[in-house]
Amino acid sequence: MKIPVTILTGFLGAGKTTLVNHLLKTAADRKIGVLVNDFGEINIDAELIVGTSEGVISLANGCICCTMQGDLQKSVLAVLERTPRPEHLLVEASGLSNPGPLAEVFFQLQKQGNLRLDGIVAVVDATRFPFDDLKGQPLARDQVLASDLVVLNKVDLVSSERVEVIKAAVRQRLPKARVIEAVRAQVPAEVLLGLSAWPADRVPPHVHGHDLEALGYRSLLFRSDRPFDFKKLVQVIEGLPTGIVREKGVILVKERPGDRLALNCVGRRVHVETLGPAEGTESVVVVIGEAAAFDEVSLREALGSALAQA
Repeated sequence: MKIPVTILTGFLGAGKTTLVNHLLKTAADRKIGVLVNDFGEINIDAELIVGTSEGVISLANGCICCTMQGDLQKSVLAVLERTPRPEHLLVEASGLSNPGPLAEVFFQLQKQGNLRLDGIVAVVDATRFPFDDLKGQPLARDQVLASDLVVLNKVDLVSSERVEVIKAAVRQRLPKARVIEAVRAQVPAEVLLGLSAWPADRVPPHVHGHDLEALGYRSLLFRSDRPFDFKKLVQVIEGLPTGIVREKGVILVKERPGDRLALNCVGRRVHVETLGPAEGTESVVVVIGEAAAFDEVSLREALGSALAQA
């Protein structure tokens, strides 16, 4: 299967590196490869480090951190040659860069069959949001407008009214934008990383519910022995409340009888990949969203409406 890639963008001081640190500390059994410009900003616990060589830090939890030296494409391919291979790549872009060219690199790599772009995540500092109407600060604006998911960080340092003003400014240009709130950039890995490496013995995908709930999220596990109507499923996903930020699962669809598909969605981006021949008749979908926007009954009804007619 293709390894999913998340590009992490955001203006200087927004909290990107803090977010990377949080993911590394809470990686559990996820083998994450992190590409950064400079190790100096990453606060890695010395007890986690099991080896360093050629610009790579290996961690005891299976994660690795690499510096982006020279050609990005070569750096990525070097990471993929390591054993074990990462299950997910996280690329922290410079605070002064536009994520567009980075995304283009991964679109090109995607054609080679090893990777797929899972999503672009923009981290925004709620205390220094530079544009209430998305007209000023072109770079910060472009970082937000290119994203599939916006992490509004440091919301504990501003008023709730200010938070709503910022969300409104983003949604004025991106009506369906997924904007999630964070304190000290603590966002669950299940929200940010669309891990697609789900062998049969790990279906349904594991979700660390206690971690989600502690950070203000909820999850729903939906199962059905009926296949989905794929067009209806996409319509349902696109129409979910903006507080629903991630959908992922292993599904069967009527348009592809006999095939098992991996579904990964973040923000407005929907991706489906063929896993192989169907094993059984069950589809499994996990939906993750902010607790305040989570209506389990409505979500089950919406997903049920996307099932193919018997």
